[in-house]
Amino acid sequence: MLLTLVVGVSSFLPVIAPGAAGTEVAVMQPERAAAPGLAAQKEAMKKLDWLSGDWEGPAKYDSGRGADAWMEVRQSEAVKVKMGGRVLLVEGTGRMQAGGQERVIFEALATISYDARTKEYQMRAFGPEGAIDPTLEVGEKSLIWSFAAGGEKRRYTAKLDEQGRWFEMGERSTDDGKTWAKFVEMTLEKKK
Repeated sequence: MLLTLVVGVSSFLPVIAPGAAGTEVAVMQPERAAAPGLAAQKEAMKKLDWLSGDWEGPAKYDSGRGADAWMEVRQSEAVKVKMGGRVLLVEGTGRMQAGGQERVIFEALATISYDARTKEYQMRAFGPEGAIDPTLEVGEKSLIWSFAAGGEKRRYTAKLDEQGRWFEMGERSTDDGKTWAKFVEMTLEKKK
């Protein structure tokens, strides 16, 4: 049974709420005004439209066993636009063949947004280092994020190359950013 409470004001929206003994009640709640800065958030996030979609391709990771000991993996990145264009959800997965089976060897999840008050892009990422809040620089079809982990600095540079591919390089520094050594490289193509 649906019991309806009618309020004669057009700025109210109905919300269905549980009532007594299996009944539902439509309660009218005030329509919420758009939060300040929503338009600015959406506009700023358009700079990252190029990331949206499903990507896949080869990647190389430094295995830590010397200069020539790189692991070859198949990397995928699924980037979804959320919250009406205000947030990107990024899910990265690295897979490799081992013992005749494909194994997941790397997983990361991140959100990217824009804070209209501070005029800064923000990232919250979850990966091997745990949860981190990297510093973000957004350019024209490029993105750089950096953070400190385990006594070193790390930075990742992703960009759309001339062929429309997602090229990314990860580097680390043990001397506070004076010198950088590459430890990740990948080139991904957008899946159709």
